[in-house]
Amino acid sequence: MRARVEHPFRTAENRPMQPGGAVSAAKARKTLQIRGFLAFALNHMTCCRLRYDALISLAQQAECVGVEFRNDLPKPLFDGDSPVQVRDTTLLAGVKILVLAEVKMFNDWTDSGHRKANDLMLTAKAVGASAVSLIPRNDGIGCANGERQANLRNAL
Repeated sequence: MRARVEHPFRTAENRPMQPGGAVSAAKARKTLQIRGFLAFALNHMTCCRLRYDALISLAQQAECVGVEFRNDLPKPLFDGDSPVQVRDTTLLAGVKILVLAEVKMFNDWTDSGHRKANDLMLTAKAVGASAVSLIPRNDGIGCANGERQANLRNAL
């Protein structure tokens, strides 16, 4: 007989928690630590052809705690749907948006880079993401000791 495994984002009856009843990230981490689970999440790159709602459904079925959505796939972020609609979908599924990725070469600060970072952060806030991914330039340009740190401080 298989032991019942409780999921931190589901009710005792194994139903997804409803909006307003979602578990906070801190409570979920504590629950996972107490139960001794290793938490898993899905990166959208894993199945990049899936629509965002199909990825959320897959994460729910696989009992993942969350997903990472990416803006560098060959399609619009969230397949063109609004961040509010995406947020509501994740809440209904009991899956968190852990990260929105990504702003590349963010430490090579330009007006364009600033706009991209700001847009990603606003989208992350609207969708309820826990974090954004900022990928530093690492191609040897602007990476000398002291220069790299100054560029990073300027960008942040």
